[in-house]
Amino acid sequence: MRNTKPFVQVAAFCEKLLEEKDGVLTPVRLVDTYYLAAPLPNLPADALPVVEVNGVIALKSGDLVGKFTVGLVMENTRGERKTLSPEGGWPVVFNGGEHGVQLQLKFHVAVQNLGLCWFDVMFGDEVLTRMPLMLRAAEQSRATDAPS
Repeated sequence: MRNTKPFVQVAAFCEKLLEEKDGVLTPVRLVDTYYLAAPLPNLPADALPVVEVNGVIALKSGDLVGKFTVGLVMENTRGERKTLSPEGGWPVVFNGGEHGVQLQLKFHVAVQNLGLCWFDVMFGDEVLTRMPLMLRAAEQSRATDAPS
């Protein structure tokens, strides 16, 4: 059966993303939970705590050949959605086989509420996969949490 969407090789957040001279990416310390001070209620939008998020999305062609778009949409803790990619998505080209694309992510999230956020990796208008990001209060004991 031929694939009609790319295969997801990696879709993850990390502490740092290194790009070697040969173009190979190295995600350092994969994370899905950020610990931060709880935001104060009723802060103006320009005073909210901000989290710097790094990550990588790596997709492989398989049978897929052609020009497409890939996007990223954040769903915050209140269920509100915001597109983080450029309008229309990032243009990508798949040449079939082992060929693919690697998208380096680096953006900031203003934290209004603690809790679980989802990031949808979009292929055109379809969700290809979802990436979770939990925002927790720093005072929560990490000893009681499962490893991230």
